[in-house]
Amino acid sequence: MPLCSDCQKIPAKFFSSARDTQCSIQHHETYLALRECAVLCRLCKLIIHAVNVYKGDYAWPKKWKEEDAVRLDSTKFGQQKVWIGGSEAGVFRGMEIPKHWVDPVPIREGLSHEEHLTDEAAIMKHWENTCSTTHRHCAELVKKGYLPTRLIGVDGVDSATAQLVETSTTEIKDVRYLALSHCWGKAMPDAARTTQATLPKHLESINISSLSKTFQDFIYIARRMKISWIWIDSLCIIQDSRDDWEHEAAQMASVYSNAHLTISASGSTDGRGGCKVLDSERSYGPVDSRFFEDPSSPEASKSRVFRIWARDPYPIVQVLMNDPINKRGWCLQERELSPRVVHFSKDSMRWECRDLKASLEFPWEDSITFNTAMRLFDNGQLDCPTLGRQSLGKLPMVEYNKAVMKQRLVWFNLVARYTNRALTKQTDVLPALSGIAQAIARSTNDEYLAGLWKSYLPYCLLWASAWHIDHGLATHSRPERYLAPSWSWASVKGRIEYIWWTVSWYAYNPNPDPAYVPNILSIEIQPAKSDVYGMLKGGMLQLQGKLKPGYTKNEKYVKGSQFQDRETVYSGGGTGITKIGEIRYDVPLCAECAPPG
Repeated sequence: MPLCSDCQKIPAKFFSSARDTQCSIQHHETYLALRECAVLCRLCKLIIHAVNVYKGDYAWPKKWKEEDAVRLDSTKFGQQKVWIGGSEAGVFRGMEIPKHWVDPVPIREGLSHEEHLTDEAAIMKHWENTCSTTHRHCAELVKKGYLPTRLIGVDGVDSATAQLVETSTTEIKDVRYLALSHCWGKAMPDAARTTQATLPKHLESINISSLSKTFQDFIYIARRMKISWIWIDSLCIIQDSRDDWEHEAAQMASVYSNAHLTISASGSTDGRGGCKVLDSERSYGPVDSRFFEDPSSPEASKSRVFRIWARDPYPIVQVLMNDPINKRGWCLQERELSPRVVHFSKDSMRWECRDLKASLEFPWEDSITFNTAMRLFDNGQLDCPTLGRQSLGKLPMVEYNKAVMKQRLVWFNLVARYTNRALTKQTDVLPALSGIAQAIARSTNDEYLAGLWKSYLPYCLLWASAWHIDHGLATHSRPERYLAPSWSWASVKGRIEYIWWTVSWYAYNPNPDPAYVPNILSIEIQPAKSDVYGMLKGGMLQLQGKLKPGYTKNEKYVKGSQFQDRETVYSGGGTGITKIGEIRYDVPLCAECAPPG
């Protein structure tokens, strides 16, 4: 199907996401004309689909007037918008196809779930092969020869079964394994867990049909990719053995950082969702077509070929972080530590490694979704091995200060993201972050202390509970069981933040006046076992610093704008009163969370 005359007038720059290159196109004179053209023009048909699935911020369903004009706008966020009359009516995306690009598999329609998985596994295999053979940074990440305590073999002759093995007593020639990141939910079958009672049985065989849909899909993908071994937490860790759980929790950094590839069932709330793109039926495309830089004189104009898709209109820069898996505490480090991740998200399948971000729709490169969801070690955010105290002075001071600033801001942001996630067991608050903490400690040569870092400990203490009565966030509490010393954010259940004005000041002043920074006289933590990154049973901190007379005053509560139970700290008197800070209570002072006063 050729493009209609109105679509042929779209310039190539319309699909650019570069700054200052966006443009607006008057498309069809009426919505009726767009619908009529969609019979023969494949791009108009795609635009109609974008309109039909659009939800936006307006009433749905919405009926458009046939006489309303149609306008197309490009945005710097990588989406193209459809306007009918004066209202936003749909979104679609277009990206330039590289000159020598060849699709790993033909794009097919009307496939079954298994056929979709087969094609998607072929695309994953293409990404994996490209990464393994051409990405230098990615190849350096995996330690050759590392094996978890247990793995699941999935290449047996009997395709209906798999087998759990102890790697210390099993000959494993190909040490590559896939790891799974998933939401357990409340629908986990008993057969999908290894307990002390079921361990002997699982060491003989595991009936695949008794597992969850997500586990079954994961095994299917591994077999299609010709990977013999997989790792799933609920099957490879003995769930009712505290000793085994604590030992394996301390190995999480190694398990995920050495996985050949991690498959993330990002869009599924539990094991029933499977490894699939949940809203794939709401997509339309692709439309591959050539567009000219100057459509008015195509003979004398350069041209480029673009691929265009209409997708369910999730905000493209937010969709990854809105997936259910990103609401689970344990899953944060599973993504952060994995060298390569394939996300089965709500709207698409995505690839993520150090050197490439791509999607099912644009498999050559598609990084826009990741711009607001970068990992800690992406783009050198924490690749600062010289940050440790032992290396102080080896860097020029300007470079050192920049590295310190980056380290602090990244950690403060990580704590806020992590504490906004849910944990089934609050006792996991430190173990579920231990893998990331270990990786950062190796990278920075810093000492980790109950969720804080010794090299900038006074600044790490500037955390506050982020709860607000009007936003329904007044749920912070002290856990019944001891988890961490009171000076650690891990001692509070609920979202934590580093107050912006303190964070910006101290992060961007890596060498402030010592008079304003307290001295650490002594500090120690007492691990519950031997892992200093895991559960704790005690801790102590002694500081020395200057004191200043002052007084506090309750802030007048203003609905919708003020935090509950906040007090402002002032010093001075008469006309010389100065605000010098504020007090945020870790937990609400009253059960009803009534405004103070």
